[in-house]
Amino acid sequence: MNHSDLSEHSFLGLVLDGIEVAGKTVVACLGITAELKKVPLGLREGSSENAEVVKDLLSSLVERNLTFACENILVLLDGSKALNKAIKATFGSAALIQRCWLHKDRNIKSYLPKQYHQAAHRKLKLVMSINSYTNAKAEYKKLFKWLENISVDAASSLEEAGEELLTLHKLGVTGELRKSLSSTNMIESLFSNARASTRRVKNWNQPGQSLRWFATVIDNCKTKFKRLRGTVSQGQLLIKALKPKLIIESLAA
Repeated sequence: MNHSDLSEHSFLGLVLDGIEVAGKTVVACLGITAELKKVPLGLREGSSENAEVVKDLLSSLVERNLTFACENILVLLDGSKALNKAIKATFGSAALIQRCWLHKDRNIKSYLPKQYHQAAHRKLKLVMSINSYTNAKAEYKKLFKWLENISVDAASSLEEAGEELLTLHKLGVTGELRKSLSSTNMIESLFSNARASTRRVKNWNQPGQSLRWFATVIDNCKTKFKRLRGTVSQGQLLIKALKPKLIIESLAA
């Protein structure tokens, strides 16, 4: 999966995340096509906190004829600063980053006494469920003030994600498609399958072994990938919001 030509697809979005395997990190990238299908694009062994590793992965995708369907590309991330930095370095202002709200939910709760976990989850879930960007922003501000009265660190964690939590709201994406694209669950599900398939592997010492195992498992899972949840009209709205236009030529130049 690290070498195949990608020109047969036209992509609206990318999902990046990392998983630890035997003390090493495998960084994976999943693509979302204009037809809302999921396509595994590439893997690298190296920390998701290392921007150079992620930039190398992204550059290899461009070299393999990664093609964007629109002027902008939606990029779903877990919050890693290195991932964010690499995306912006590679794609510049064309990348519209959506932060995984479930990662942020867990991060916020890590700063709160347990008695506030359920309320914090409910309030953040409300922010993410509101259709209107203006109303979601207002609810976001209420959540920030509520957190500030309990834990400055929890409030700072929410503030760190900021507008990147509301990118889909700005684009006008709603319903099931919003749910599909507001968390990294789709790539974590892939990791879960890979873990299950390699659970009996005892020796990971050979160089590149984790990449080979994961690439094999993902290749075997490709035919089982389902289309993202969401209606055709929601997909068309996303394409319109991302401004249909091929820009990969300028990125590869």
